Amino acid sequence: MLRSLLTTLLCLAFCGPILADEAPKDANRLAYLDECNPWYPHKDFPKLITPQWVGEEGVEAVIVLAIDDMRDPAKYEAYLRPILNRLKQIDGRAPVSIMTNEVKPDDPQLQSWLGEGLSIECHTIDHPCPILQGGEGLKKVSGTLEASPLPKEGETPESSRHLLEPAFAKAKSTYDRCVDLMGTIPGNKPVAFRTPCCDSLNTVSPRFFSEIFSKTTENGNFLQIDSSVFTFFTSEDESLPKELVLDANGNERFWKYLPKNNKYGGNTHDNFVNYIKNYPYPYVINNSCWEIPCIAPSDWSAQHLHGINNPVTVEDWKAAIDLTVHKQGCFSLVFHPHGWIKPEQVVEMIDHAVAKHGNKVKFLNFKEVAERLEKAESGKLKAVWTGMTNFLLSPSNETVESAESIFGKDPKITGWLSGFWPVTPYGLRPIRRDDGTHNGFFIHDNHFCWINEDTAKLPDLMYRVSFEEVLKASGRASALRGNAPAAPPKQDSDSAAEQRQTIAPGVSLGKDASNDEKAPEGRHNTSSNDQSAAPSGLEDSSSTETPGSRPGLSSAVAPRLNRSDDQHAHGGLTPNRSPEYSAVPIGAAVVDITPDYPVRLTGYGNRMKESEGVAVKIHARALMIGGSARGRG
Repeated sequence: MLRSLLTTLLCLAFCGPILADEAPKDANRLAYLDECNPWYPHKDFPKLITPQWVGEEGVEAVIVLAIDDMRDPAKYEAYLRPILNRLKQIDGRAPVSIMTNEVKPDDPQLQSWLGEGLSIECHTIDHPCPILQGGEGLKKVSGTLEASPLPKEGETPESSRHLLEPAFAKAKSTYDRCVDLMGTIPGNKPVAFRTPCCDSLNTVSPRFFSEIFSKTTENGNFLQIDSSVFTFFTSEDESLPKELVLDANGNERFWKYLPKNNKYGGNTHDNFVNYIKNYPYPYVINNSCWEIPCIAPSDWSAQHLHGINNPVTVEDWKAAIDLTVHKQGCFSLVFHPHGWIKPEQVVEMIDHAVAKHGNKVKFLNFKEVAERLEKAESGKLKAVWTGMTNFLLSPSNETVESAESIFGKDPKITGWLSGFWPVTPYGLRPIRRDDGTHNGFFIHDNHFCWINEDTAKLPDLMYRVSFEEVLKASGRASALRGNAPAAPPKQDSDSAAEQRQTIAPGVSLGKDASNDEKAPEGRHNTSSNDQSAAPSGLEDSSSTETPGSRPGLSSAVAPRLNRSDDQHAHGGLTPNRSPEYSAVPIGAAVVDITPDYPVRLTGYGNRMKESEGVAVKIHARALMIGGSARGRG
């Protein structure tokens, strides 16, 4: 009972305020949009720090060296040998992960590597950039955004045309065949994947995590880890030492590596969105995938900025290691044997980590990371959600909820977001396809965005429509922040004020909880609330399973609300029917009931005396839904 109550409370906290101000509004109905979003964490998002999962006393940070694109083991042996020899000087192991396209499973080099401590992981068979491609294609003509007409009788709806094309099947095939092939290598069980070209192009998509990664292959295999999203350290995180996050001229040390002016496929790509900021921690995507974010820069993005083998790259990697240790995170390096960085420079980086941080740093491969996360999850892992200042799993600085506030008076937009409007208005695309699959939708920088097989030939590999364009097409004046005066805030009534309940400093549920802090301009919706007394860790965790797919991850680590397939497809609403909502009061409270005197806990048979310390504080939590605002009835 306690576990289910805590899980429910955490789910509610992540889904935002539930009490409605004026119908129709349901703050949770858009949660399904973000389940597969790989870019939701920000610097204040709850974090799983390394000491909570690594399982070794004194280790504060993990380093994963993951090299991409292997097809020729002999080439990789020649490049990696200096690196492997240096790693073996630390503890006799050579923990490197090789993200592989295609090899012969019986190549003797593979067995030699496995014996030294390497792991052979997955990178697709064909290395397509992007992995989702070959669709019908989309084209937006500026200034002609209109409401999409209803399909004519007998005409295939646009959102179902992918079913007639092999595009999506090719994407799943190149992934599945790679996973199955790596699984045939004797003694190797792949656990990790990296999306091709993820460091240079927008090849990562929510659609991939929803429709490919979360499924099993034809041979019944599946992976546990993805490492395709990049994290950039920036001075926006005031906890970071300025001498590490800024260069000698006071400029951002790492943000300069964001790919710009990348000419590929006949287009120039300038709007790279595959990143998060200041978050070097494992997190969960779609309740089926551990994301181990890559540290910017990769060797490709470094050479793209200032040439191959540049010593500045190595110095910045050293600073990134220091910052990762400072934040007790995970440093996942993306590099290649293509002449962009020398193996001796990687060894120099390893030397720095060992000399400066010693046993505080642990080198692991992805297989070892997966094993330790799994052991911690099934054992003593307590997801201590520190810094809970954002309630929605937001893809950008403009959350879905803020989009609602901008477009709330337009039934076409609110209906489209909710899934019950039958067409896609104003040049927008479907959020879900007619078969219920994810269409690669997300929100970034005041834009509605899609990355899927139909966008592969567009600039930035992405179809996007700005909020401003939609507002103009709908005949409304701009309501975006900075473009028009904000509406005056509504005043809480006495009753509404009583309905708002605080569950921790800076964390409350109720009518206007989402409006307590205005989102700062920038990528992420964050808060400056005090983090010193965040909610305590969960005392228990349980595993969940995604229906029709592979085993999921702990609900304590990845809280999600279960929905049926129909609810996923329509956001919990029935298509073609306007919703009706009524206000429902909700109250939540937490009290610290940790004893201030020694106690002997039941079930600890080997304990001969009372406990004299507190490892995790005990809290009593209460949740009430319904009833009157003043507690009557």
